[in-house]
Amino acid sequence: MKKKQKLLKAAPEVIKTQSLVFIFLLAFVVRAVFIFQWNSMPYAGFPLIDAQSYDKWAQDVLTQGFIGKSAFYQSPAYPYLLAFIYRIFGHSYYVVSWIQVLLGSLTCSMIALIGSKCFSTRAGLSAGILVALYKPLIFFTAPLMKETIGVLTFAWFLLAFVILEEKNQKWNFLWAGILFGLAALFRGNILLLAPPLFLFWLFQHKKFALKRIALFAAGMSLPLSLTLAHNLYTSGDFVLINSCGGFNFFIGNNEASTGYGIYPDGISTDPAREEIDVSRIAENSVGRKLLPSEVSKYWSGQAWNYIASHPMAWFQVFLKKAAIFWNDYEEPDNYDQGFITKNFTSILSLPLVTFGLLAALALWGAIIGLKNYKHGFILGLFTIVFMISVIMFYVTDRYRLLVVVLLFPFAGLAVDNLITKIKSRNWASLAVPAFVIFSFFSLSTFPQITDKSSGRSSSWGHLASIYFSMGKFEESILSIEKSMDILPRAPGWYALIAGARSFEALGKFGEAESLYNNGLLLYPNSAELLNAFGVFLLPRGRTQDAVDKFERAIASGTDLPEPFKNLFVIYSRMGKKDLAENYGNKALALSPDDEKFKLIYQKYSQR
Repeated sequence: MKKKQKLLKAAPEVIKTQSLVFIFLLAFVVRAVFIFQWNSMPYAGFPLIDAQSYDKWAQDVLTQGFIGKSAFYQSPAYPYLLAFIYRIFGHSYYVVSWIQVLLGSLTCSMIALIGSKCFSTRAGLSAGILVALYKPLIFFTAPLMKETIGVLTFAWFLLAFVILEEKNQKWNFLWAGILFGLAALFRGNILLLAPPLFLFWLFQHKKFALKRIALFAAGMSLPLSLTLAHNLYTSGDFVLINSCGGFNFFIGNNEASTGYGIYPDGISTDPAREEIDVSRIAENSVGRKLLPSEVSKYWSGQAWNYIASHPMAWFQVFLKKAAIFWNDYEEPDNYDQGFITKNFTSILSLPLVTFGLLAALALWGAIIGLKNYKHGFILGLFTIVFMISVIMFYVTDRYRLLVVVLLFPFAGLAVDNLITKIKSRNWASLAVPAFVIFSFFSLSTFPQITDKSSGRSSSWGHLASIYFSMGKFEESILSIEKSMDILPRAPGWYALIAGARSFEALGKFGEAESLYNNGLLLYPNSAELLNAFGVFLLPRGRTQDAVDKFERAIASGTDLPEPFKNLFVIYSRMGKKDLAENYGNKALALSPDDEKFKLIYQKYSQR
């Protein structure tokens, strides 16, 4: 009995400082090499989708003030951190990448320390080396994405929690709560870990549980109160962090859901446009103006209605999402790691640690850890709850990334156990762990679970846009052609516009018009594509065709101001003042901050 009680205590060893420094340096060197390689890729100077949104948001914070105009739609912590970095170092993606290299390397040492405190010194060292060589974390140090900082804050919280269990000092619970709340500002579904944590304390520490919970909740509420106060002030609405949760829940739970992040027709993947589109559709359906929380509730309500009416179909997709979650493939969201690894020279081409290997090792470590170590239970519980919090929505590489903070200590324990068995020369004892690890790794690399064609097609589409922005028109055209060869619909309207404009820049007007027409077959209600087509037709002397495209863009129900502005210009030149003023006023209403257009309209009105 005494022996069992001893096993169930946290590991007494603490990893040496030299080992933590070694892990930091290993992680730093690997990430630094990738940063140099990243900066030779076309992606370096052209942030994609969310990265572009974060960059613009950070610049808006600096130019327009700390307080936004409405409740946050996306998680706000990373854009505000970017604004802070830009304020000190200037607008430099390069500097941000190097800061993320430093913080990402620090995370590796943190996870090593967690592993040593939860299990053993060798488990911590093994976990640290594995995470230092983990391919997705190496990748995410480069782009303007929140993942590196999000993983850091979650690891920091987990380390604080482990220390809490050792020292049991009441003010540490407040600090752990602050870190937990801060981590939630990067990835809101972390909040779902609070209830199991509180239950754990209630069962394990009945005498002091309520005090622990109260202090932790007080600390957690401090960061969350900042976002809540902002949202109440700007929108008069109770939005705790951000309001995109309802729509994200709908993406993963509707009749067209596949387990991946497939957007419904008529909704842009650009975050700024997405917010407008989801609000417009919800308000048109309800028939009144909605608060951000009401928009979110509308979409989540649509999802729950689908679940209630199609429980078996929903459950099948739910199981598929669970399989995708544990698959080795990194389902792309913004950036496709596999595509970049294949098409650009980098350290990512080396045989680094991937999710499949991590998950397989972690499974064996969990089997050992849940039985013999007290921290094993809470790490396992957190893993299950976090997995459910992701697959209730949909699975991407970014959404599941935080789970690695929980898995690496288990993986380190597995390596420690294997080394012990090898040293003892008890070869027969290796049979069970080898079978478990090999079997799960084989299942995680099962290719039929994932659909890589969509990601590859989208990635070529992204490159088409980037190459157009760089003035590399031939490369842009080649990229859009490759994208459409793989999967015609996947490139997105933005890539089709880039390809068409590249043809136009090279004087290939017939090819440009053909690509616009093909694009409209795929996206007949894309206001952006219709507007771009109209802009292309106008200087070709086809004014009426251009007007038709602009009017179709408006008829799609868009809040895009450009077609209204273009019709204002056309009708003002035609001398049709009533029509010009009508479209001009609508354009001003949709873009009140466009000072250039405001001045043009004022001059026209004063004629």
